[in-house]
Amino acid sequence: MHATRYPRAGLLGLGLTLAMGPSACSGGAGNSTDAGPDAATITITRSLAALDLTEGETGKRVSFHIDGPLGAPLVVNLMVANPALAAVEPPELTFRPSTSATPQDVLITAVHDDDGQNSTTRLSATAPGARGAEVDVYIADNDDQQIIISPNSLTLGEGQTGTVNLRLALRPASDLDFTLTADPSSKLTLTPSLHRFTAASFATPIPVTIQALQDADTSNETVTIGVVVDTLGRAVAQSQVIILDDD
Repeated sequence: MHATRYPRAGLLGLGLTLAMGPSACSGGAGNSTDAGPDAATITITRSLAALDLTEGETGKRVSFHIDGPLGAPLVVNLMVANPALAAVEPPELTFRPSTSATPQDVLITAVHDDDGQNSTTRLSATAPGARGAEVDVYIADNDDQQIIISPNSLTLGEGQTGTVNLRLALRPASDLDFTLTADPSSKLTLTPSLHRFTAASFATPIPVTIQALQDADTSNETVTIGVVVDTLGRAVAQSQVIILDDD
């Protein structure tokens, strides 16, 4: 299998520039939801209003504490709005009346996904009878899109046919059109030569039939197959076919 890598930014329409919200900052202001009649006096307070993460890297910590008097232990539940994007550990914190103002840490990590897109989600901290807190989580994707051709090379005799398979490594943000070209084009045919990958079909290999053509010479040939992204107008992956002459 052969994987040709190319940069994320500006390629294949997979713009990975993240429109960031306010940068991560300290402070307890901005807690969000009311969770009961005592919310005015008991507040879950977070150390950060926003957090930047990158897929594949060690997570970052956020601390929570309680503002206001507690008459009994308070269990704070932690939940990520989209668990496919990020995870939090531990999933709950217990605050006791004597230590309610002592910050407790949780670890938030980005979950690796199958696309090349940046994403945003939110961590919520809630408890009965308390004003909840929220942390915005901005996730930068660390994947590069790849076009994978398998096999990377093929040997055929004149008049013979073979097959290569073509697929994407990552789920695209929108449909991507590709054209297969042969250099020199007079030595073989490619069927089909036009392809479209969608978010649903990106990982399904597309078979391409290659037929080596007869010629009048007695030389073996090496033909390069290029995979051209139509929006770029240039090849971003290549494979080679060796044609053995039968004359």
